[in-house]
Amino acid sequence: MSVIALALRGQRATRSFYAIIRQMLLELHDLHTSFVAPGELPRSSGISVFEVEDKIVVVEVEPDSDATRAGVKAGMIVRTLDGQPIDERLAELSLELGHWTNKQAYRFYQSRAVLRGPANTTFKLGLERADGTRFEVVFTRRAVASPEAKLISYRLPSGFTYLKVNHALFSPVDDQFDREFQNLKDSPGLIIDLRGISGGDIKNVGLKIADHFFASKVSFGRFTNRSGGTPLHRSLSAGSIGQLYRPPVVILIDEATRSAGEVFAKGFQENGRAKIIGRQSCGCVLDRDTKNLTGGAVLYYSHLGFISSKGQILEGSGVMPDKTVPLTINALRLGHDAILEEAENTLKAQQSSSR
Repeated sequence: MSVIALALRGQRATRSFYAIIRQMLLELHDLHTSFVAPGELPRSSGISVFEVEDKIVVVEVEPDSDATRAGVKAGMIVRTLDGQPIDERLAELSLELGHWTNKQAYRFYQSRAVLRGPANTTFKLGLERADGTRFEVVFTRRAVASPEAKLISYRLPSGFTYLKVNHALFSPVDDQFDREFQNLKDSPGLIIDLRGISGGDIKNVGLKIADHFFASKVSFGRFTNRSGGTPLHRSLSAGSIGQLYRPPVVILIDEATRSAGEVFAKGFQENGRAKIIGRQSCGCVLDRDTKNLTGGAVLYYSHLGFISSKGQILEGSGVMPDKTVPLTINALRLGHDAILEEAENTLKAQQSSSR
């Protein structure tokens, strides 16, 4: 056998080994535990889908993507995947994934897994427009850089300030908030949008932001080990730093709000500092560690649980909004952000009641 043939056989064996590891970890039903092969990058096809009104629907289309240029729009219904009815593919995927007790995490993972595949491979979707007509589009799964954590801020026409955390609660989001804080002083209300964030550093970033909203120290919960104890420095608290934002606050969450985003929202909710608007979060709240493996692979694994300040285990349950706003196909088609609209109405009502 030639050297090239031996090398190819070795590559196939390695890929098979990685696939076995991933399947083993998947059976834990723990989104914090995963395996990344050497050189593996995130992949994107330019669209995101999710289950809406019992259908798989396009919920986001990346600007300046092949999908946008092909005329794909949010609110389009996925009817087929590579010629197979999407319901059949979902049934197959359900067998592959097994039974999950965390239904929120399952729906989130399913929406990512249904279009997943190796980089530089293609798939074809049959899509249905709002008028009932159908067309097909071929998408390419492209390797992309990891999204950048950043804070987006602007003043809404209503006068309220809107802060959107992009990707995760990682630096420089905390520094960007500190700079933005000076502009909040004349804002009659604040909306913090945590929809879609993957988590982040709750202690060194999230709590630094939360410090500005509590006059005295409050508990944001604690991490726990397998025996139920709390390791040193793993209790979370915020507040009592001097510079405060006192007007009302609303926090936006959805089914893709995970981990540190859930801890942040729950801390504000349990301490009565913010109303939570949106949809039940992922319920994916564990602390994880990293192990670098031979050859450049990386294993991420959860090692601590989390209990909120009032004793709720968020893993498997998530954060329940004070006001639930369902996602609808019609709102996606119209580009109508019903959650943001409800948040503004909530702040207006609080503003009126305080006069």
